[in-house]
Amino acid sequence: MKQTQSDNSTNTKLDFITGDWVVRVTELQLEHRQSGQVTSLEPRLASLLLSLSTRNGGLVTKDKLIEEVWQGGVVSDDTIAQAVSRLRKVLGDDPKQPRYVETVWKKGYRWLAEINGELAANVSTHSSQRDNRLPIVLLLLVIVSVGAIIFPEKRDENQDTENIPLTARPLTSDPGMEYKGNLSPDGRNVVYVARSSAKDHPKLMIQDIQGQTLQTLTEEHLDQSPLFSADGKRVAFMRYSAGRQCEIQVKGLISGQVTSAGSCNGSAFPDLTWSSDGESFAFSAQPEQGKPHAIILVKNGQRTQLTSPPSGAWGDFNPTFSPAGNQLVFTRAYTEMQHDLFVIPTHSDVANQSIKLEKQLTRQRSGIMGASWTPNGEQLVLATRRGVNYQLKLITLATGKLESVALALNEVIEPQIAANGDMVATVRKFDTDITRISLAANTSKPENAGAKEILFNSNHWDLSPMVSPDGKQFVFTSDRTGDFQLWLGDINSGATRPLTTFTNQYVVAPRFSRDSQRLVFEVHENQFSQIYTYSLHDGLLLKLTDHESLNSAPSISSDGRFIYFASDRSGEWQIWRKPMDGGSAVKITADGGYFGQESVDGKQLYFSRRNQSGLWELDLNSATPAEKSATLFNRNLHADDWAAFTVVEQGIVYFNRSATRFGEVQLANFTTKEIETLYQATTNIPRFDPVLAVDEKLSNLYLVGTSPPESDLVLVKSAFAD
Repeated sequence: MKQTQSDNSTNTKLDFITGDWVVRVTELQLEHRQSGQVTSLEPRLASLLLSLSTRNGGLVTKDKLIEEVWQGGVVSDDTIAQAVSRLRKVLGDDPKQPRYVETVWKKGYRWLAEINGELAANVSTHSSQRDNRLPIVLLLLVIVSVGAIIFPEKRDENQDTENIPLTARPLTSDPGMEYKGNLSPDGRNVVYVARSSAKDHPKLMIQDIQGQTLQTLTEEHLDQSPLFSADGKRVAFMRYSAGRQCEIQVKGLISGQVTSAGSCNGSAFPDLTWSSDGESFAFSAQPEQGKPHAIILVKNGQRTQLTSPPSGAWGDFNPTFSPAGNQLVFTRAYTEMQHDLFVIPTHSDVANQSIKLEKQLTRQRSGIMGASWTPNGEQLVLATRRGVNYQLKLITLATGKLESVALALNEVIEPQIAANGDMVATVRKFDTDITRISLAANTSKPENAGAKEILFNSNHWDLSPMVSPDGKQFVFTSDRTGDFQLWLGDINSGATRPLTTFTNQYVVAPRFSRDSQRLVFEVHENQFSQIYTYSLHDGLLLKLTDHESLNSAPSISSDGRFIYFASDRSGEWQIWRKPMDGGSAVKITADGGYFGQESVDGKQLYFSRRNQSGLWELDLNSATPAEKSATLFNRNLHADDWAAFTVVEQGIVYFNRSATRFGEVQLANFTTKEIETLYQATTNIPRFDPVLAVDEKLSNLYLVGTSPPESDLVLVKSAFAD
């Protein structure tokens, strides 16, 4: 006779309550006790939660977590920290004022919230009510078993799988730049931006994919980011004018009529997206001065802010509507090279709930330059950078599975997939030069500045130049060996050598000490960034910060005793100071700060701020400088050029991007209070990085520039057709 469940079986239930949450172990779910919201947990996070919460508030070491959660595998501290950070985000926990997970410095973690109810096997009413508490190892085995059934395709941390081979053919090959390609829904035509040189105005062009017809859509304005409508009969674009004014315009391809669809003011980036119903546009812009860029929705001429990035982030960029228009994917930039993809719904309530509703799709914190939906709305193709070049990846939204798209092309960015499954992308080429420019004889004639000499040239990125105060050496960062490393160059011979051997990390912003014997620099390590020092005397590499936060833009005090650096550890970007030989960090600024340098005498700190143009001055003679208000010293440093200045005895040398077409290097003279032009740039100067340096005598300028860039469009037929 077949036995019924009530005859002689047990009903094993592994639920318990901690803080605001009901934890349902076998279902791999969290249920909020007040709202009833249910959140699914991937097996790794569920195992981590169990390992931490079942120790009665005791310390859980990193070794124990590796043993229980990662089954004894080879796991770095950064991997553990990233998993803990993801768990905190799910729980709504603040690492600075934790309610659930407390970090025990250099040891491990501790669970703070009380456990209510039985984390046990509760037998049915026909059985005795004895305590059948399950050992933690058995619980974790339950999670692993359940997870294998529920999430069979889930890869931890968006791990890559096999390549998807595709074949591309060129669409354009004209001299100069063709970029921001957008295919018509039927895949027959492409609209794009064309510039013959960096000095020319951009033109919007329409070309059939066979290359037989070419039409100029606009050419007399600063027009960017063209897009076809869903019916292929109109093209929308962003038109910029003087004073950074921006307007969304729509042009009928048959009538030629141009109409306005709304404003895109607010330092908007050229990253327009258009919903399939034709009613909504979205782009990135600053909601107000000093705030990170957010995603802005324009519908019927009305603007709505969709996202609210953390105050310490660069901001949210590159929005793209899903084919159905009910979702929008965007890139969140934590720093200039640390990005992740997020997706949010686009219904009417999203503006009030965007933080709660946004879902993180990637957790790699690698550079991203464009993403596009597949026609079925189930996958995304993104251009992402790990190592030397941008390459294409395919991510499946339901599983997080990440696959490489093999195109056999270098530096592929800006993918866009048409409704028929064809894909267009941009392939770019560039050279970066570091040039020495003599300033000794021609400061009164900036157009005839002294002799130029290219010290370093690479078709990779040579960035963050800094000359030593003794004028003998030169430091920079480059990915010429595959990964970003710190490099040292000899001024006289031009010989260079790498100083570091980091793997899959981003090294930026090196600075010399005034005795030319020590360097400080920033290293991006997964979701955090830390400050390192390197001794040129003995080659000793030391990590100066080890905090679960972003720590950036370091410099060394004039006497060599302290480092200054920016950190978001207090919830917003401020400048902190820490003894070079160890000790606690102290906050120096109160109203925001990012990159700071001491005056030569060590009495003043000059610094920039995130997302805000200008240079500020702070008196360091006070015992508590953070309690004093900084004063605006110079307003000509653009927010994008936060590190493009250096303090010398005569004054501050900085890059003024808006002074001329390519910008000027200027000196704010401490003595005369005048602004002097040292050099007029003649080529593009990169943003978001230290791009200039001078020696102590102000006789030579070292400047990063990019050679005239080249980019072309390529087409992949039926790349992602259903």
